[in-house]
Amino acid sequence: MSRTAMSESVTHKTFGLKTPRDLHNKLRYDIGRLRVATASDDVKYAAFDCAIDAAHMVDWVLAAVNDERHLILSGEKRLSLQAPSGFADRQADKLPALKFCREIANGAKHFTLKPRKKPINVTTSSTVSIRMTIDKGTVVDARPYAYVVIDGVKYNVLEMFEDMYEQWLDFLKAENLLDQNAANVVVRKRSPEELMHDDDRAAAISTS
Repeated sequence: MSRTAMSESVTHKTFGLKTPRDLHNKLRYDIGRLRVATASDDVKYAAFDCAIDAAHMVDWVLAAVNDERHLILSGEKRLSLQAPSGFADRQADKLPALKFCREIANGAKHFTLKPRKKPINVTTSSTVSIRMTIDKGTVVDARPYAYVVIDGVKYNVLEMFEDMYEQWLDFLKAENLLDQNAANVVVRKRSPEELMHDDDRAAAISTS
């Protein structure tokens, strides 16, 4: 299937999104939603969408490349049900965050996952970090955020999605699936002050 045919076939089902670049742009947009979210539900919804975007990039990339490249990237012929998993395994070094995004997205879609030979120990949740400043009065700064727990270690999920965006960006560039203008767009990394705020969990109150 040519790239043009792929674009025409998905246009009527994806609200005009046609290419891996389009879905990658949506990931960037949803990361922006997650970064500025101030309500717990907004954080959860944006994080959910980011995981779905990142995981579905696999299908969009495989649909966009030719048959030869499809086989090289996934180890499977086109239309093989094993192609997405084959792609994730073969490209794990280039896309290390992908396995976690796929695990979250698949869990969200099926609620529970079938047992596998090599299970991925990842869970998700959300909380609120609270910082109190006493200077000419008391100021309480509360910020909701979502996090993942991987092998018992907690990570702010925004960092994972930012890394995933950059990894997909490099991959799309290498596969010539990104035009030059889009390639120059990057996700703004958070400042040290923002990182310190997210890491200040001593007074965190769990909301789920």
